[in-house]
Amino acid sequence: MAPSLEWGVDGRVAVGDVEELKRLLESLRQQAGRTEPFVVELFLDSGDALGMGLGRPVSLLCFVSASKEPPFFISRGDPALTPGDYVVFSYGGEPTEFPATAAISSDSALSAMIEFFETRKLPESIGWVID
Repeated sequence: MAPSLEWGVDGRVAVGDVEELKRLLESLRQQAGRTEPFVVELFLDSGDALGMGLGRPVSLLCFVSASKEPPFFISRGDPALTPGDYVVFSYGGEPTEFPATAAISSDSALSAMIEFFETRKLPESIGWVID
């Protein structure tokens, strides 16, 4: 099965290559900016998934292995990037609070998503915290 992007309650599309991934993420970023910020997940054929926040001035990443068992990982960011204790993204159609300490730049998040797609491993380009 090919990697896929999934978001909301029923959004899903297969991803064939890096250029397609970039195009799809940009389109979803624009959609999130018009509607509400949300998390899109990139599922690999292994079942591992990396989620990325879209639609805010900052992003975040969250990783869940195919087993759906701990440990879970969330990006180690800079709380100065966002005011308050939390940043909210819709996740699976539900508003979800993520710690402000997970906030990273959108460019860093995109680079990590590409790295995940290409290497099929937890990206090393950012820091991680066990969630």
